[in-house]
Amino acid sequence: MIREMALAIAEGQIALDMNSVQVAQTLAATQLDVGSVVMYMKRPRMLTVM
Repeated sequence: MIREMALAIAEGQIALDMNSVQVAQTLAATQLDVGSVVMYMKRPRMLTVM
């Protein structure tokens, strides 16, 4: 049982790592004009208070 849990965690980590690689490759291939400004706008999350 512990072995299966460890393997499931490892598989999940591999999936996350592969996603990170894809994001890095996409960003590396992105060309921007000189003087471009890149902005990130964080959307507020709706919180439910009980």
